[in-house]
Amino acid sequence: MINEWKARWKAESPLFFVKIKNASILVFSSALAVWTANQSLNLGLDEVTLGICKYSIAFAAATGLTSKLTVKDPTKI
Repeated sequence: MINEWKARWKAESPLFFVKIKNASILVFSSALAVWTANQSLNLGLDEVTLGICKYSIAFAAATGLTSKLTVKDPTKI
């Protein structure tokens, strides 16, 4: 199972999933930056904003990982 994940990680992904991965990286980094700035600089953002940031980080991580493991030709694995 781990060997299959390694092979999928190294395989080429379809263009659609590459775009999803890039969008996930953008959302992840933006939400993480807001959450980290709030923690470091004591900005005092409300809990709703921080909750949205936390869920955005989790969602972006899950979609990014899923899109990275999608391969163009599964028969080559």
